[in-house]
Amino acid sequence: MMYSPTLLFYNLLFYKNTNKFFLEVTQPDYMNHISQNLQGILSNNKDISVINKYYSSKQDFIYSKPFIDKNNTVVTHSYINLNKSTDFFSKYWWFKLKSSESFKKCRTPNIGKEMNEYIFEETFNKLSSYIQNEYKKNGKKIIFGEDIVIFAEKKEDGLKWTSNDIDVINSNNNIVIRTPIMYTNIDAVPNRVAGMTYVKVISPAQVIEWITNKSFQTD
Repeated sequence: MMYSPTLLFYNLLFYKNTNKFFLEVTQPDYMNHISQNLQGILSNNKDISVINKYYSSKQDFIYSKPFIDKNNTVVTHSYINLNKSTDFFSKYWWFKLKSSESFKKCRTPNIGKEMNEYIFEETFNKLSSYIQNEYKKNGKKIIFGEDIVIFAEKKEDGLKWTSNDIDVINSNNNIVIRTPIMYTNIDAVPNRVAGMTYVKVISPAQVIEWITNKSFQTD
């Protein structure tokens, strides 16, 4: 793999200007903030109270269930996939959130796309203006495509979502990201899987890596 002549300079800027932020967003605690906003997108209420439970075990995450407690606080669940499974980069996030129907809201098409756009913009806006401008001028751009949607009707559907990676289409001009998302009906059986939205989204750490480094690589 070849690098553009200015990549070393961008890398130096990355370590100087973004290292502290990078370390912050790679911590599981940062998921509390992100989960608050992702659940807010689903419920159409950015002021909703959210507590996120982070799992380091994929199996424990899979068998967990988000819920709304007696104080109307939403308890969401999340997991970091530490395996690099695409040519994009590692450590995307898995979330389980309460569905829009749980808040008597209509389901929004391409909600995973909207969530990825939120994470990208939130991260991008915290980087220095110099890095933002260089990415806009010279970096290969991320485009968020339509969701890969699964409507859970049987056990095999859940296994399909678990095994699906974020879809990455890498071209000379841009990279298209599509996120796998799964919905369960509000009256699904068994009850522990009812009224949920499962989504795999990019992490802020991935956004930083892309904007400051990988978007400037050339083959």
